[in-house]
Amino acid sequence: MSFNLRQLWRAGLARALTPAALFELGNLATTLLILRASNLLYVNGRSLTAATTAAILLYALHNAAATVSAIFGGQLADRFSPRIVFGAGGAVYVCAYAVFAWDQHVWWMLGIAFVLSGVGIGFAETAESTTVAVVLPDHLRGNGFGVLGLVQSFGDLGASLVARRRRPVGCLLTNGGVHVRRGLDGGVRGGIGSRTRSFGRGSSLR
Repeated sequence: MSFNLRQLWRAGLARALTPAALFELGNLATTLLILRASNLLYVNGRSLTAATTAAILLYALHNAAATVSAIFGGQLADRFSPRIVFGAGGAVYVCAYAVFAWDQHVWWMLGIAFVLSGVGIGFAETAESTTVAVVLPDHLRGNGFGVLGLVQSFGDLGASLVARRRRPVGCLLTNGGVHVRRGLDGGVRGGIGSRTRSFGRGSSLR
């Protein structure tokens, strides 16, 4: 099996994927964003389970925004250029990080941050794929997309490891992560318990 790395290099893939590697290196794992949101929402008498549930629901906005923006990002890449779409995605993602870094506890602000991060992902990763398709000839595109996936995976891993070594997010993983896991566990147990009680009542009515 040959990965045609030399041909990919000659075709200019390394130069084209350098911005993608930098973007993915700054792209924190979504788990860390959920943990950050949970930590910010765990105030004003709100239970840990409620804060965690709210953060997960807000994360759904991230996925929805990424899906919709990927479609528009592809259209913009065809009309203008993948470089412009990639730059816009990176800028939007920086704005999302700024909101997450802000020490505030308003749920709708976090919702905006999740939407912005979703738009950033949708634009940037669509532009990355378009760039690979444009730069490479037909017989190298399959390998090119494989290398792109590898760059994205290693970039995400590197971002998570770097964030883990930083003090604020590191504390979030060690302390907040434990609390959030407990909140999730409590929510699951509560849901199972309520279902069990409901099932018991339903059985007694029969």
